Amino acid sequence: MEKWEQQLDEEINRELPQLVDKRIEETFHSLPTKKTGRKKLLYSVSAAVLASGIVISSSSMSTTIADSLKTMPVIGSVMEKVGGLGEKNGQKEGLVVSTGEEVEIGGQTILFTETLYDGNSIYISYLNTSNDLNKRILSGFPTVLVDGEPLGDYGIGAGGQKVKEGIYGKTMSIRTPEELPDEFLLTLSGETNGSQWQVDLPVVKKGTEKVIPLNQSLSSGENHLHYSTLSFTSTSTRIQFQLLTTEDSKLIQNGQHFDIQIEDENGRVLRGIGASSSSARLHDGTVQGQYTFDMEPYGDEIPERITIKPYLMNIPLEDEEVEPVIFTTKKWTGEPITLSQGEMGNLTVQSVERKEGDVTIIYTVDGEDESMQASTFWIEDSENNRYTENRVEARVDDNTFKQTFYDFPAERDIYLHTTEMDSHRYLSDFEVTFDIQ
Repeated sequence: MEKWEQQLDEEINRELPQLVDKRIEETFHSLPTKKTGRKKLLYSVSAAVLASGIVISSSSMSTTIADSLKTMPVIGSVMEKVGGLGEKNGQKEGLVVSTGEEVEIGGQTILFTETLYDGNSIYISYLNTSNDLNKRILSGFPTVLVDGEPLGDYGIGAGGQKVKEGIYGKTMSIRTPEELPDEFLLTLSGETNGSQWQVDLPVVKKGTEKVIPLNQSLSSGENHLHYSTLSFTSTSTRIQFQLLTTEDSKLIQNGQHFDIQIEDENGRVLRGIGASSSSARLHDGTVQGQYTFDMEPYGDEIPERITIKPYLMNIPLEDEEVEPVIFTTKKWTGEPITLSQGEMGNLTVQSVERKEGDVTIIYTVDGEDESMQASTFWIEDSENNRYTENRVEARVDDNTFKQTFYDFPAERDIYLHTTEMDSHRYLSDFEVTFDIQ
């Protein structure tokens, strides 16, 4: 291995964990009565990290489409409407910058609406008129410039949902460990369908940032981990650390995903927003990696103490056989229902509200990993159609969550779904607790 390097970026607010997701997909393939939709992967490697395309050119916007976008009554802020945990909180605190850039290519109209940057990640929101939310118009990995200079180390993620028939709201995030100016021009460029494209968007750093040096090193055999910084902003709680290990270490092998769980003094487990990493082999044959994990923001109430619990998760390789998922399924009958999630714990649906084509579900989770448990939940109708993509999830309080599923047929029954999951394989030698205040 001449060089071991990895960039990954994940948008998990509306997605199932990939390990569970692939096992679900494999299991559904063996069940011919099931109808499955396409999903974006949580973790992607190197240049394939881009999950959803941006469609950009210098063409003028058609009058019909432009009028449709401008007169949409359902849109105030795209970030508020379809953004993840970080974007929603940043928009709520008034940290966004309006852009209003309108572009079109191949019949796809794009209206860039806002940018957001609070010192950790750059967020961009936009509307498009694609008939397919997951259509990847932009192939490859875009070039990112900051004030005309290339950004060398970064990862990109994206997500979104339908906001009106034929119109979708989307957000994308750019995560980088590099230091950026407080105000700059962000340039995205590349080649799509044989055409060169470029767009310039203003970005301004807003909000407060509290950075806490950690400077603690732990070792286990030939594996050495150094926790460097913890930061709190309006959009995320960020942990950065370095890992020094050998090439044959189980921590960095294909099929293994190195992840962390963060829990505060009240037992609250933070939900993940995104992660990025890059590593390279040193001259002595060891591998040095830089890791950045972004979790949901705390807002103004910073905890007194946090505990970081690293763990390993098996990520199936391409074409690798995986064990079938054990589903837990129950029909909603109007009363609270508890669904088993195996060793991980339980999920209890407390209430279901139906309004036109929207289904809003309040549920609680009890167990080892609130984040993974809350995300591993979806619904199906009485004809076995799955509803996993066009939805919005939010935390109500510590272990209570709310999901709204859109475009659910009013005449069909609701079937609640989750899966049984194994416990995490924690790396106890690297577990550590930090006092914050």
